[in-house]
Amino acid sequence: MPIAVPVPRFRGRYAAKASSVAVMRGEVEGVARECGMRDEELGDVRLAVSEAATNAVVHGSAGRQDARVGVTVELTDTTMLVTISDGGPGLSPSNYSPGLGLGLFTIAVITGHLDMKTGTAGSKVHMRFPIPRADAKQEHDDAVRALEGALVEQDRVSECLDRAVGTSSETGAYARLRAAGAQVTLRQAQVDRSAPTG
Repeated sequence: MPIAVPVPRFRGRYAAKASSVAVMRGEVEGVARECGMRDEELGDVRLAVSEAATNAVVHGSAGRQDARVGVTVELTDTTMLVTISDGGPGLSPSNYSPGLGLGLFTIAVITGHLDMKTGTAGSKVHMRFPIPRADAKQEHDDAVRALEGALVEQDRVSECLDRAVGTSSETGAYARLRAAGAQVTLRQAQVDRSAPTG
């Protein structure tokens, strides 16, 4: 049954310091890999999470010794939802980070969806990443099984032709073998089209 309501997959809270950025990035990347993301998709996740986590560390720790930043990951059938949060005074230029726009702009471009809420109680950056079609592997597996069935049928028909050689049923058996061969070709093409590219 399709999952439309996000299901929690990971939640963590960390000290608002630079070393936490790599930890948060690694946790989200691990979930992304489990979802089937590869190469460029993983690079986008790493960059967006790094930008958002860095913002949370810089702006969420201003003037506080016990500042914490959080990350949550939720999943639907088609989307990985990542939220980076802090308990700081809200986003505003600081001595450490005078510019606010570039990191958030980068996140928006990479994810295609950026929703940010900020105020005196803290900030939350919500990001969405599409995950590879969950049914792609199933489609390929089904195509492989169909090819295997077509090959078995081709072998069966070949045996029938061997037995029919020199009899009145030879022509019909030969026609059935040609049809079975066409099915094998068709099923092989379906396997090739459904093969994973990552």
